Amino acid sequence: MDNLITQENISVNIQLKPIEGEHYRCCPSCQAPLLRVTTADHQSVNNAPWLTDGDTIFGLYDKLVEAGLEKTVDTSNHQVWYYQNYDYMLWAGHCHRCEKEFCVIEASLIDDRVVVNPWFVESYFHLNLEIPPPSYCLASQGSEQWLVTRHETKLGVCLSHSFGPFGTDEASLFGPNGVSLCSDTSSLSDRAGNLLLERWSALKGLARLVNNNGCVGVKC
Repeated sequence: MDNLITQENISVNIQLKPIEGEHYRCCPSCQAPLLRVTTADHQSVNNAPWLTDGDTIFGLYDKLVEAGLEKTVDTSNHQVWYYQNYDYMLWAGHCHRCEKEFCVIEASLIDDRVVVNPWFVESYFHLNLEIPPPSYCLASQGSEQWLVTRHETKLGVCLSHSFGPFGTDEASLFGPNGVSLCSDTSSLSDRAGNLLLERWSALKGLARLVNNNGCVGVKC
């Protein structure tokens, strides 16, 4: 059953379901399995990190503000990002079989009615601090399916949505200092931003819905 609500102009039509047995994320070029996921764990199939570097998706913030989906903040102060209820990244890796490059688009959100802090952002968005293990489930909207990581936090449920992997179809995202989208002359950063922009209202609504007491059918 789909979770369909309209709450303060935010509509949600996303179905969450547990992973039955094992689920695999596969190379978009050769279909080799890259990541094995169960409800309680995930592991790359060749015991090496399947995503090796990433960067923020430049330009997405302006699109979200222009669309009225997020509030304007003073981006000249980089500390402001430690107090936002969302984060997004574009990750890249190479297939262990065909060696072709691929990317994954990720968005992490928690209910925008709670107040986050730098510790929360470093813990659950950046994953730089030790935290309890999450659970995993699958999300679908229409014919599209993606992986969701669910963290139970003191502030509520935090969901990280992982779209892809997708082929890059262009020059490598890796430079001398790893992935750097700020110098990306291709359209990949723009395409990644548009993918999240189209889904942001539903993702934001779902972040609220999973934290509403009495909600049924939305737990991974």
